[in-house]
Amino acid sequence: MNWEQMKTVFFNALDFCEHFDRLPYFYLSGGDPILHTHFWDLLGLMKEHEIPFTLMGNPFHLTAENLKKMKELGCDKYQMSIDGMEETHDWFRKPGSFKTTLAKIRLINEARITSVIMTTVSGTNIEEIPSVVDAVVDSEAQVYAFARYVPTSDGKGNEKSDWYISPERYRDFLEAGNFAPNAGGGQRSMMVAVHNSEMAAYLGRMNLARFNRSNLSGSYVSAEQPSVIDDPTMKNGFYDAPTVVCIFCQDDFLFKVADAFCIAENMILQATELEIASCIISRGEETFDSAEGKTLCKEWGVPENYTCQCFVILGYIDGPQPASKPRKSNRLVVVE
Repeated sequence: MNWEQMKTVFFNALDFCEHFDRLPYFYLSGGDPILHTHFWDLLGLMKEHEIPFTLMGNPFHLTAENLKKMKELGCDKYQMSIDGMEETHDWFRKPGSFKTTLAKIRLINEARITSVIMTTVSGTNIEEIPSVVDAVVDSEAQVYAFARYVPTSDGKGNEKSDWYISPERYRDFLEAGNFAPNAGGGQRSMMVAVHNSEMAAYLGRMNLARFNRSNLSGSYVSAEQPSVIDDPTMKNGFYDAPTVVCIFCQDDFLFKVADAFCIAENMILQATELEIASCIISRGEETFDSAEGKTLCKEWGVPENYTCQCFVILGYIDGPQPASKPRKSNRLVVVE
């Protein structure tokens, strides 16, 4: 984009945020955004309007001087990629990139900008992730995150490709729910992660099949997050999310609901860290209270005395990131 186009997009974003009473925050990515002719002009424009931002680039043009300038202009975070240990990463990127990236973490920290390292996990590098984490920690990166590689072609998406991650291997990244607090340490729960988008959509329709609107205590969630409560035309209770985790707990256990939602919260927190959109969905028991639901549970190996308590849906946001609602002032009482 030229400078006029950049300003048009910038002010359109500001108008949108003002209209919906939201605080603007920009992510600038590339390539390497610092190479754009109007990079510093854009940062100056954001400084003028007091808007914080994250830069997502590479390490090759970072110096103590330009990092200091970025900080003065409002840079909040600087994100770089590490996609494996040295041999793997340099094959992905270019020779010398691994060592240069780790070395520049110190400069970012010294500039008082939050240093972020991101890894895209694929079949090519999944075994190296523990070593990558150690290297990033040793280099004192302040934030580390990873996301699953999502194939976009048949060549990289089939099971014979090095890029492919089987559900069994990817399960290791769902352990956040497995280590959630649980009453008495009894672990009277289990999770079924559905990665098949067609099956997820099928379950989403089952989730709404017996939804009784006459029992609703309210009929409105929010303008920016329309729900099945607001829109009766919605037929998928999982909002077309490609992945859903079903959380089952033991029927006769007093704390089954508490255990289920501890699992769900842990997974939500992990998803947020990975920049994956997520939501907790209820109506677990109703979803599987049918012949087809019981058949699925049997196929999945769910014990007969276990009932679904809730779901966590995962995906990527189609639109702007919803903002948190203002906190109510009467929800906290401190007794000393």
